[in-house]
Order: sequence, then structure tokens, then C-alpha cells
Amino acid sequence: MLFAFRVAVAVTRGVENAVKNAARIGASAFALFLKSQRKWVSPPLTSTSALAFKSALTTYNFSPAHILPHGSYLLNLGNPSSEKRQQSYDCFLDDLKRAEQLGLQLYNFHPGSTTGGCTKEESIGWIAENVNRALKETSGVTIVLENMAGQGNVIGSTFEDLRDIIALVEDKSRVGVCLDTCHMFAAGYDIRTKDAWEETMASFDTIVGTQYLKAMHLNDSMGEVGCKKDRHDNLGRGKLGLKTFEHIVRDPRTQNLPLVLETPCDDEVDLGSVWRVEVGVLHELAADGRTQKTEVDVGLVMSAAGFESSGVAVPPIPVAVPGAVSTSGTVEVTPAADGVAAIVHPPAATSAAASTSAATVPPATDEQIVEMEARIKVAAEKANVKKAKPKPKATKAAAGGKRKRGAKKEESDEDEDEDEDEEE
Repeated sequence: MLFAFRVAVAVTRGVENAVKNAARIGASAFALFLKSQRKWVSPPLTSTSALAFKSALTTYNFSPAHILPHGSYLLNLGNPSSEKRQQSYDCFLDDLKRAEQLGLQLYNFHPGSTTGGCTKEESIGWIAENVNRALKETSGVTIVLENMAGQGNVIGSTFEDLRDIIALVEDKSRVGVCLDTCHMFAAGYDIRTKDAWEETMASFDTIVGTQYLKAMHLNDSMGEVGCKKDRHDNLGRGKLGLKTFEHIVRDPRTQNLPLVLETPCDDEVDLGSVWRVEVGVLHELAADGRTQKTEVDVGLVMSAAGFESSGVAVPPIPVAVPGAVSTSGTVEVTPAADGVAAIVHPPAATSAAASTSAATVPPATDEQIVEMEARIKVAAEKANVKKAKPKPKATKAAAGGKRKRGAKKEESDEDEDEDEDEEE
């Protein structure tokens, strides 16, 4: 298995810096936002920047197949308001054209919401209609639907929702699914044991089809099964438990897929510190020969421009990984508000060997799991201690009696913010 940090870069600084930043930490794949994820309109991607991005991919030996851009949090292709739906579509299409311009193959986004103003069937129809429109206006990019936790009026918390959208997509060769473990669990899919995971994936295959699985988000859940709350936790720190991720990373169906960590990391001194521990543990669980000792070091990211403009020296770190010289995988890095890390299994040429290797290594013992969880706990407690900051007093005149619409804090804040954002 290989690692990547998702690098958030300001478009005005150049998306090519994401490639350089990932290379600096010894990564061989990455993910990024193609523009601000909290604005409807962003400066255009220049041809110069796009060419530099592609050139950097070649220079640093990155594969477009393992780069997983994430769509804007504002998107709601199923909004009952035709005006707001068009606004979402314009933003959506702009993202896809950026991905196309960069030669990328995947694009992940949240399907949408009824906002309580229409039936689920109507909203699903509009989502599929807009996906069809976008596919006709672009080429080469696969649109990846993310499953959701089920809060409020959100579409996509059930496999049936995903199936119904895909059923209406005309070009099924360019549509897929990203399964988020926290979202699955919160939506009612209990995947904690290997048997339960197998049962869930058998259901997914029957209802949606395993051929549509293009990526996963690996996150523990603060909430219990069926809580419908999207609250991510560090691996082994939530209700899923660390053992859950062992049978996931060893599953042949997850080989050669981007497996993205979106767990909390607010370390202002060493951003990514807990992710380094988590990805090290995932290597051990996957029994792929990598251990904590082979991890790369990560520097502080001070701004949305990433390492390139942070002023922090992050020198190239050569990492010798047996059997992984020219393969792809990543650990991603963004500022704290957007922080996620990811792992990517080896490509198809080596995934069979990796699966065989994992199959021959016995599962981790209870004692080993406890030790790994303790390691993550120490790193998480250190990384996620937030400094107390005085909160400015908001007057009713200034705030209108509520938080500003569209001011979504984090992707994991779906249950607090989704209705406001999706109604935009």
C-alpha cells in the first residue's frame, strides 16, 4: 500500500504546486480541491497552470488514475429550485472541466438534497439529469457519487438511492461510487465485523454493482450505527473500531482504489502528525510489508496554498518501499479545516500479489489492535487539542440572528450545515 496527502492549493498560486508538494513528502498520488470548495465562482484555471500540472505529474511519476478531486460543498444538483439547481450545475460543470483540463480521471461529489421541497424521486431525477448534461459536455472524467450519512433531506444514504441515480445515467462507463465508512455506519450499515462487512458488500453488489466502486473514504464514526450524523473520528477512536478497517484494507475489492482518510487533525505545529500514525497502522493491518518506521515526515501547512507558499521547508524525502518503485499511492495534506489523508492500494499489476500477501498473514491479535489504538490515541490527543480563542460577539444586526448562510465549517459538519448549504 502507498500513501498520499490531499494538497489544497489556491488556484491563483497554481494547481501544479499540489504535485510538487506531494512529491516533497515522498507521495506518489494525491487529491485536491480544484478551486475553493466554499465559493460558487473561482478564477479560471489557466492553460499555463494546466500544462505545468501535467508536466509535473510526469516529472514526479504520478498517475491520474489515483488522484481524487473533491467537489464543492455547495453543490446540490437535486435542488427543487431551478435557479439554484442551475447555479449548482454551473459550479459542477466548471469543476469537471478543470478535471478534464488537467487530464484527471475521477471527480467525487455529494449527490444533493430535496431540501424538503420535492420528493426524493424528483430530486434523484434532477441529479441524474445534470450528470447526463455534464457528461455530454466533458470527456474522460468519471463522476463519482459519494454515499451520505442520511441527515435531513440528503440523497445518497442508501444503496438504493445510488442505484436509482446510476440507473438514469446514460453513459454508465463514466459514473461510479465512493463509499464513506462513517457515512455507511451512520446510515445504518453495520460493517464492524468481517461477516457484517461481507454482507454489506454483497448487498452493495446486488443493488448497485461492485463494478461501480471507484474509491472509499476511511473514517471512524463518533455516532452509533444508524445515528444519521456525519461525525468523523480518528481510526479506532469511534464506534466502528480499528478492527473494522483491517477487513476493509484486506478486501480484494478495495485493491487499486483511492482509500481516503478524512479524520480529525488540528495539529498546528505538525499538520498531518496523526495521519502519519494512522496510515502506518493501516499498512500494518493490510500486512503489506510497510511499517510505521517507513513513513515520510510532513511539515506544517500555513495557508490554503499548501507547502509551496507556507514558508516551511519540506525537503524531498526518498522513501524506499520494496515492490513500490513505480506504483501509485498517497498521503494528502491540507490546512486544518480541509485536512484529509489517503492511502491507495498498488495498481492492478501488483494488487493480486498484495492480496495474496495479506491473505497469508494472520489477522492482528487483540493485543496488537490495542497497541495500535493506543498509538493513534496518543497522536490524536496531541494533534486535536485546539487552542482556546476568544469568540467575537455577533450582534443580531450583524448576524441576522443566525450563522451566515453557506458558511460551512467542515465536510464532517453535514448534520449542522447541510440544509443551509444545499438550499443555496
